[in-house]
Amino acid sequence: MSAFAHIDPAVAALSALVGLIALLTLRGRRSSRLLPPGPKRWPIVGSAFSVPREREWLEYERWSHEYDSDVLYYESWGRPFVVISSLQAAIDLLEKKSSLYADRCAPIVSQRLLRRDSCGWGWDLAFMPYSEPWKLARKLFTQHFRQSASVAYREDEMRCGKELLRDIIRDPDNLFHHSRLTFGKLIMSVTYGIDVQSADDVYITNAQKALSALNATGNVGTYLVDFIPLLQYVPEWFPGAGWKRDARAWREATLRMAYKPFETVKAAMRDGSARPSVLTALLEEYGERMTPDVEHAIVSSAGTAYEAASETIFSVILSTILAMILFPDVQVKAQAQIDRVVGHDRFPDFSDQPNMPYIAAICKEALRWRTGVPLSIAHRVMEDDTYKGYHIPRGSSVVANSWAILRDQDRYPSPETFSPERYLDAAGELDPHAPEPTAAFGFGRRACAGSAMAQDALWAATAQLLWAFDFRRAVDKQGRQVEIAGTYTSGFTRSPEPFACAVQPRSEGIRELILAEA
Repeated sequence: MSAFAHIDPAVAALSALVGLIALLTLRGRRSSRLLPPGPKRWPIVGSAFSVPREREWLEYERWSHEYDSDVLYYESWGRPFVVISSLQAAIDLLEKKSSLYADRCAPIVSQRLLRRDSCGWGWDLAFMPYSEPWKLARKLFTQHFRQSASVAYREDEMRCGKELLRDIIRDPDNLFHHSRLTFGKLIMSVTYGIDVQSADDVYITNAQKALSALNATGNVGTYLVDFIPLLQYVPEWFPGAGWKRDARAWREATLRMAYKPFETVKAAMRDGSARPSVLTALLEEYGERMTPDVEHAIVSSAGTAYEAASETIFSVILSTILAMILFPDVQVKAQAQIDRVVGHDRFPDFSDQPNMPYIAAICKEALRWRTGVPLSIAHRVMEDDTYKGYHIPRGSSVVANSWAILRDQDRYPSPETFSPERYLDAAGELDPHAPEPTAAFGFGRRACAGSAMAQDALWAATAQLLWAFDFRRAVDKQGRQVEIAGTYTSGFTRSPEPFACAVQPRSEGIRELILAEA
């Protein structure tokens, strides 16, 4: 038994608190070098009481204007934080110095949630520290989701898109439900070869529970323990330690999300019933060369595909539909181009993509207008750094405010307006000089390696939905248009809150074609 087993929890908590105060007092004296501007820092607590606990990107954006700086600094209970609010600063730090900023500073609760064993080895690529296990898992992920490989998944993307059209035809009042199922189904098919038929499927329901946990904990600062790491050592009853109860409840679903489909596919491979997938390809490639490290990397790369893609694509496609309702002229232009290229007698497919630049521009604008991940997962700077004369302390959590970057009025005039035209030239073709919404996918060595597949899936769904349906404001029983608040959820990922809309097939022929295909 541990020598610490008989220490009274109250004594341990008090000792931790005393140690924390001593540590913060020393850290407060540590440097006289010029730090980036930010909110006023007080002894011990720093700027803790100025930091928002939700929709942080909005307050960070306001700070950037208030302090006239694209790099901000604050401390909370001794922990240093740097916020980047411009594309140039993100490139200068996270891209050009990617090796220095490649580490992760995952929130404490996420670290505990993703713990696989007593060594604390998490499976999610997004939160893993910069290490050899991360490099191996990232290599396997990139191998199957880079641009050249993702072309192989286009058939699945078109099939799932057609099934989405069918589900909407049969039940137009549950647009959100159908959209979430579609993208969960797509990732399960591509990654695991598992055929999901219903939103009640055990893989989907468990993944939603796990994803809700990541959504609640993914941003540093959701829980007090993110600012005061010593709280991870106090008992559950101690004030501020409620996260321990939450993590205990979520951990099982989080691990099951990664390991249950993995074990299912392994069993199917043994009895010869497995469908081709990313996971079967990885298991076949390593075969007898399998080691515990390689197996964990395979679990990580497969599980991360679901975590990274399903919620973000779901968010962006709903934002696209919302934009079609709020900016009806965009929908009219898009459908005119689809009609010229595709007509009404067949479904759109990827062979049409070069001839429909306006649809590609809509997808780009949807990624920018209401980005699904407004704050990048915090990087961790591994050594002291200097930028524009400012000192960036080693160990700082460095967050790119993607929301602010994608709403920079110099790059995107009238950022509240949904305007695909900002990506087109005078001839209506894609403008190679237009500012791309790359901030939606992160930066440096931590940028999303599956962005090509995500953009393909977004294009397939957008083209098919606008080919098939008119999206309009809903009308109540008195014939009055129902107002749309256009509000979004708050968390690590964000998506539109349910809104009323009228969805109608564009013609009876299209309706019959969708049902015949089903």
